[in-house]
Amino acid sequence: MLYEVAVCPHCGYAYHKSMVRTFGPFMEFVREIYIKPLQKPMSICQERTLDDAIASFKLAYLVAKASMEESLVMANIAIKIAWLYRLKEEKKLEIHYLRSARDFYGQAFASNKEGEERIHFLYAELSLRIGETEEAKKGFSHLISGRDVSDKYKKLARNRWEDYKYNTAKKEKNVNEG
Repeated sequence: MLYEVAVCPHCGYAYHKSMVRTFGPFMEFVREIYIKPLQKPMSICQERTLDDAIASFKLAYLVAKASMEESLVMANIAIKIAWLYRLKEEKKLEIHYLRSARDFYGQAFASNKEGEERIHFLYAELSLRIGETEEAKKGFSHLISGRDVSDKYKKLARNRWEDYKYNTAKKEKNVNEG
């Protein structure tokens, strides 16, 4: 994951394989608004540290945002930034990017019918992880009770929600006993 984003060492342009708007009028806008102001050589073309990977993903995030990539692309980049912050044990920044990913997945509901079940599951899971239990409950409930939802995602949602309830009850029991 440290090397998923390619970064130009001269201008700072960053590219991830999931990005599709990498040429045309978008790129001129990206160059003018984001890349030219950086005006600093990037030295992350060799062995990368966790900080280098975070910097490269953040650059890709900016480029993707400026080039108006689809919400699903933005969500996938944001969740990877969150994972990198989790590895660094920076909880506040991890939650920030998990929330961004969750919000982008929410926007993707309307525009991506193909992976709708997966997006609903990720939305509910991320809501749970950032502490928005009611939003997670709605998401999992939609999957569990949906008529057109595949058995695979019904089962995944049911198992995840039951795990959450079990772990929450277990924590409450430990607090009451301790």
